[in-house]
Amino acid sequence: MNEKQKQQIIKSLSIGHLTNFQQDKIIGMVLENVSAKLDIIIWNAFLTEEKKKLYSASKIGESKKVLRYIISKIGNFNQLVEDTTRETIKDFKAKRRNISTP
Repeated sequence: MNEKQKQQIIKSLSIGHLTNFQQDKIIGMVLENVSAKLDIIIWNAFLTEEKKKLYSASKIGESKKVLRYIISKIGNFNQLVEDTTRETIKDFKAKRRNISTP
């Protein structure tokens, strides 16, 4: 993630008033959730044989190869990442509102 993306997330989450450490911690949690959601979506998009190939490639550390394969099979991958990130931020903001409401 570059600085511009980080600042967009900070703005979206309205956490600019927090320390850098706190911001980084929250952004890390949000990105972990994005990653987990994407893992599920991607895993469900592949057939059993494709899952075996992905698993094997990931086990031997071929992350670039795995990513290229996923992008080749999921035509709207970048849009999927953006949508999942937006959805996760929206969920986070809703949870935050619920926590701060007595």
